Amino acid sequence: MGDADGIQLYMLALANKDNHPLYEKYLRASSDNGYIPAKLALAELYRENDIAKAIGLYKDLANGGMNYAMFRLGECYLSDNDYKEGFKWLSMSASSGNIDAMYLLHSLSHDDTEDMNRWFSEYAKRLDYTDAWRIMNIMDDDNAESSWKRMVELSSDNPQRMINEIDACIELYLKNDPHGRFVWHMRCSQLNDSDSMLEVGRMYQLGLGVDRSYDHAMEYYRKAAELDNYRAMYRIGRMYQLGLGVEASNNDARQWFQKIPSIDYPMAEYRIAELNGIDDIFDELGTDFVDLLELFAKGNDAESQFFLGRFYHWLFSYDDMGSGNIDKRAMRFYTKAAQNGYPEAQTFLGTLYETGSGNLKQSYEKALEWYLKASDNGDAEGSYRAALLLKNGKGTDVSIGKAKELFLKASESNELKDRCASELESLHQ
Repeated sequence: MGDADGIQLYMLALANKDNHPLYEKYLRASSDNGYIPAKLALAELYRENDIAKAIGLYKDLANGGMNYAMFRLGECYLSDNDYKEGFKWLSMSASSGNIDAMYLLHSLSHDDTEDMNRWFSEYAKRLDYTDAWRIMNIMDDDNAESSWKRMVELSSDNPQRMINEIDACIELYLKNDPHGRFVWHMRCSQLNDSDSMLEVGRMYQLGLGVDRSYDHAMEYYRKAAELDNYRAMYRIGRMYQLGLGVEASNNDARQWFQKIPSIDYPMAEYRIAELNGIDDIFDELGTDFVDLLELFAKGNDAESQFFLGRFYHWLFSYDDMGSGNIDKRAMRFYTKAAQNGYPEAQTFLGTLYETGSGNLKQSYEKALEWYLKASDNGDAEGSYRAALLLKNGKGTDVSIGKAKELFLKASESNELKDRCASELESLHQ
């Protein structure tokens, strides 16, 4: 058999990528026919669970001059604790221009400053210096602050570049530092970046990394909306719909939602239907709306994921009426939304764990974990439910102090104010 057979077998492998045994079988057959992409794909497959086989395949490709295979071979030898061979193949790959190999050699050379600087210098020549600077400091958390400042200085003559650098810093270092995220998003908002204005507004609205202020939230949402940021327009509409920092006004909310083309953010269309008092919103909006919601959910928009979960929940609820079960697709999107930080989804997932619904095994520990995440993201219901578990010692030791703190936090919601007051009074008795 010749190259054509190898290609056909490789295409069969790709067609069966979700079927692991068939995928591996066709890759091996294509690789045996000398088709290089199949051999590389097979090496990548084995790299996770059979390092010896992966090394053999990578070595064949590396000896044939494939730079990427040299890099992977070096990685495999390092993970197999063969540092001599690892450095040998990484050096060959780096010397041939592979910047990933250069970075890895740099990061492994801290005991040899001259070698470390040599590889960093080569790395920097092939990338913009600020990119090299950023990646060099990924592993150096102690100097993260100075790294950010240095990157900003290096791009001070280019505001858009500075925004990109700060954005990268936030992603790399500040996922668990709300105040740090706030400070740097504020810096970007001063550079007229509407997405950072939107984020500053959100952090003010939820009290993340800064004291809660609906007035400041609305200020930054309006600034972003003036730059045609549709998400900011949506947030302003929600502020009016919920009466957060402004007098509740369905008319004002509707006006803001109507500014947003459905194709730019479909949830605005949902909110308009909600304001119009439509009962079966998904039925009313139809398949075009659901298709757009699917698109935004796939783009990792947490709110769209949550409401897509609601759609599948609504669509299939009649199948298990009263059983407590939830359609698998609904659960998948609820979970994605929660994992992506949508507070309402986090609270909802917590209730499912607390009650053992939705095909989930009952667990107060997991319920509390999700409630606390929702609370950290500003959800009053999550704070209230977490406080109840802490008060009663479910899923954790009794913690009256923490329960009081969370009841006070939840009491900022008008809907929960009376219930929280009653709970707080009972804790003082």
